[in-house]
This record gives sequence, C-alpha cells and structure tokens, in this order.
Amino acid sequence: MKPFKSRITLAQELQIHPKTLGRYMKKIGFKWDKTAMPPSVWEKLLVELNSRNSSETESKDSET
Repeated sequence: MKPFKSRITLAQELQIHPKTLGRYMKKIGFKWDKTAMPPSVWEKLLVELNSRNSSETESKDSET
C-alpha cells in the first residue's frame, strides 16, 4: 500500500497539475480519502499517465 499523500503532494511528485491528477483518479474510480492508496489503484494511475505521456510524445513528433 502506498502511504496516504495529499493530491497536491502526489501531483508534485508525478509532475502534473493537481486537477489533472484528480481527473485521472475520477476516471479510474478512486475517491480521495485519508486512507492509503491500494497497489491496484496506483498501477491504474501509472497506466493512465503513461498512455497520456505517449500520446503527447506522438503528437509532438507529428508536428515537426
């Protein structure tokens, strides 16, 4: 289990905007509360972020 972190702290660690993080958490169905984050939720979040990063990279490549 990942220890509880505030959304802002977690967003800073992942280097994304807190609102963006909130959108991803809503998308994967995780509600913010004062409990630790289950590993399954953490994995889903990382998958979402990786898919976003790869799509951003692809769009940058197509612009040049």
